[in-house]
Amino acid sequence: MSEWQSSMNLLIRLNNELRILGPGGVIDSGIHGVDAPLLVIGDAVVQVRGGAFVVDHTDQSGDLVSRSVHPTADVRALARTLTD
Repeated sequence: MSEWQSSMNLLIRLNNELRILGPGGVIDSGIHGVDAPLLVIGDAVVQVRGGAFVVDHTDQSGDLVSRSVHPTADVRALARTLTD
């Protein structure tokens, strides 16, 4: 399985968990000029890099406010963190 497909599968799993807890996000497949798939949830943008989810939080202007890294093995914990 390609790295792109693995990333997409993880983002789909995360989005499914988010939808259980509340509204999900929007996945950009990477076709529109983005190198890898992204999941956008409110002010958070989630990407998969290696064995981790990288979550970038932005302000209203789109400037990076904070970045956090979460293991891909615990999708539910990240979904709870994003919905809190």
